[in-house]
Amino acid sequence: MSIKITDANFDGIINEGISLIDFKTDWCGPCTAMSPIIDQISEDYPDVKVGKMDVDENSEIPKKLGIRSIPTIIVYNNGEIIERKVGIVSKDQIKEILDKQLS
Repeated sequence: MSIKITDANFDGIINEGISLIDFKTDWCGPCTAMSPIIDQISEDYPDVKVGKMDVDENSEIPKKLGIRSIPTIIVYNNGEIIERKVGIVSKDQIKEILDKQLS
């Protein structure tokens, strides 16, 4: 199951290890389409912290990161941005990004 990410817990989540954060909202159709993919990734990759951040409920971090379109997925390695994808991303594309980091 994915982690609920907030402005308050964001830094603690991304600062250690591999993390994948899905920036989304409940009213966004493409975000809703991505949600089951993100949930599956969280099950397939137990060593990766996989989370979802609602940009309507949390504005500080998305603003700081310059997120203007959703869904946006950002992959971190020890707090450093490794990959950033905007729009719908396939499960295979996400797996390719994570497999590169974990190998």
